[in-house]
Amino acid sequence: GESGSSVRVVVDGRDVPTLKVARHPVHKGFMMESCWALYTAFPMPAPGQGLDDDDLHVTVEDQVDEVDEWNRRARTVFAP
Repeated sequence: GESGSSVRVVVDGRDVPTLKVARHPVHKGFMMESCWALYTAFPMPAPGQGLDDDDLHVTVEDQVDEVDEWNRRARTVFAP
């Protein structure tokens, strides 16, 4: 992607799906979104006020390779 348009995060030594950086369409506050998480640099709106699942843009299908990789590593790390 464009330089500065995404953030890579590691949790417990494993990459999680990339966070895509965007601006809120109304007030231009910063947001970081993946198929698993949403972070905002402003107070999160109440349910039904604009950042519900249907309002978000990043899906599991968009990040399926990253999700599959995390799951493969999770099975290795947490195997009995």
